[in-house]
Amino acid sequence: MKLQRSVPFFVVTTGLMFLIGCFNPYRDHYLSTIQKWPAAVSERVLPPNGDPQIVSSANMKTDAHHMLQYGYVLLGKSEFQGHQVDEGQALDQARLIGAWVVMVSNQYVGTKTVSVPIVNWTPATTTTTVVDIQKYGDGGRPPREVQKVITQTNPGQMNINYVPEDVDYYKYAATYWAKTKPSPFGVLVRPLTDAEKQIYQTNLGVVVKVVVEQSPAFLANVLEGDVLTGLVGESITSVEQFYDIVNRNLGKSVSLDLIRNGQPLSLSLQLGNE
Repeated sequence: MKLQRSVPFFVVTTGLMFLIGCFNPYRDHYLSTIQKWPAAVSERVLPPNGDPQIVSSANMKTDAHHMLQYGYVLLGKSEFQGHQVDEGQALDQARLIGAWVVMVSNQYVGTKTVSVPIVNWTPATTTTTVVDIQKYGDGGRPPREVQKVITQTNPGQMNINYVPEDVDYYKYAATYWAKTKPSPFGVLVRPLTDAEKQIYQTNLGVVVKVVVEQSPAFLANVLEGDVLTGLVGESITSVEQFYDIVNRNLGKSVSLDLIRNGQPLSLSLQLGNE
């Protein structure tokens, strides 16, 4: 992951600038994911501590896993395809939702030939013409010539011509992350699949998806893929119930029953206070 610089839009007219300012594909294609997290996780989200950071990712899946290990939670994501856009707009969306970090990526899809409007403005012009006019005399006086000045003003005009242009299209993705308070246990878990229930011959337990670095679970050598079956002697039946057991035993030294590589195992760990 590396720091990503913002690239400003180039606009032709004031009207076009207004439209581009209102259009943000990262906002328009944003999908919140915070409601998918258990309450014990989403309630630990911290408010932003400054301007969010934008980072570029070459592997969104791997980097997302690292963010979870660092104690971040996914607030939402944006995915869309289009011509080249300013990735700095992802930063605007991150500010809007209170993210700490926005991770962006883009992948070239192809090139299309499109008609691009070229706007030319013809300015207003003023033409002055001097005309000689013979004016006849009165009362027997001889005729004489006079000059008349004629002024004509032509208003300005906008001309729009369309020219073909090759435009590159990309697949854009952004994920938005917030830091959480230190977890009293330090894992993210999921339910067992039907296949896993057959493998382990049990309906009970949850599977460890992520172990947060330097958390109580990390220090007790809980590993990703472990099946947690019991905590403080109480069987684990669901994700929500697992976090409930943790919350009822904050600050305590507890026993943990799990299955690793098909073998039962017991560990001891010290839960955090909050």
